[in-house]
Amino acid sequence: MDRITIDTNIYISALNFQRGKPHQLLQMAMEGEVRVAISDAIMAEVLRIMRDKFHATPEDLLETEAIIASSTERVTPKQTLKVVKDDPDDDRIVE
Repeated sequence: MDRITIDTNIYISALNFQRGKPHQLLQMAMEGEVRVAISDAIMAEVLRIMRDKFHATPEDLLETEAIIASSTERVTPKQTLKVVKDDPDDDRIVE
């Protein structure tokens, strides 16, 4: 089974609104139907957005990190890329 990488916005949508395709994708990852790779940079971005834009409490952030960690595989990108000119944060997804 190949691994996929999920964009930060998909995590945010899945966790905050708990419906729709983003939530279905996260559920599939939690149930082992898809393998999802995540880097420390992506995890940090998800947690930052949850804290800054959605005012997540420290407890909420711990729960968010636990949910994501339990359904993903941590990876360390072997190279740093600068290829997404309109949104440089998306370089982490490509890496």
